Amino acid sequence: QTKTGQVVGTPYYMSPEQITGAKNLDAGADLWSLGVVAFEALTGTKPFRGETIGGLAVAIVNGPLPVPSQVAPSLPATFDAWFERACARAVDKRFRSAKELADALRQQQSASQTH
Repeated sequence: QTKTGQVVGTPYYMSPEQITGAKNLDAGADLWSLGVVAFEALTGTKPFRGETIGGLAVAIVNGPLPVPSQVAPSLPATFDAWFERACARAVDKRFRSAKELADALRQQQSASQTH
């Protein structure tokens, strides 16, 4: 059982609103986490790092959003754009559903294969 204000989750995968303890989290926090997982799966590294949980929180909330193709040059720019939207710091700029996120990932993959 969790208490109000208690942070639950793995910090590396937490959205800005989750790691700062916002009370009203929605699916946007989970979609952020999926973006982080995709970044890690395709680059072999986590997008946000910190020496401490506080440092990690600062990186997630205020640090530069990493560009996947700068970490793994074989990734197309279309994935960079997908990741930027999946992990937009403003919840209203993220994908609105898991279906929308998955469809966009599929579309960017198709687009990168035709170019």
